[in-house]
Amino acid sequence: MGRTAVISLHAPPSITTTKSYRIDPNCQNVVSGSVTMITVEGDAVASQLDKLQDEIGKLRLEKLELLRQNVSCQHEVQRLRDREMQLQADLNTASREINRLRDGFVTSIMAAKSRRKSPRLRPR
Repeated sequence: MGRTAVISLHAPPSITTTKSYRIDPNCQNVVSGSVTMITVEGDAVASQLDKLQDEIGKLRLEKLELLRQNVSCQHEVQRLRDREMQLQADLNTASREINRLRDGFVTSIMAAKSRRKSPRLRPR
């Protein structure tokens, strides 16, 4: 069984070219200009075409899986950023509380020292 395949849009001079408009039966697109047509014997082209179509299908599935993983990773990154912001806010709150307690402690120590240094009036 012979097959007709489009080989080149710019044919070398040794191959016959035709100036016509043809419809590619696989793609249903109009091909215009000089097109080189050759007949291929056997199923070599069909086999290669099937392999390429299978590979395209596999690559499309792989692309979809990678897109799903990308979306999942983006959600995880956003969740981690939100968590980081919450932890930063908690750390700031804790730091302010520590400083407040430290200031209160220093104030109470200073007050205690000043009470010891001040002369006490003793009842007679």
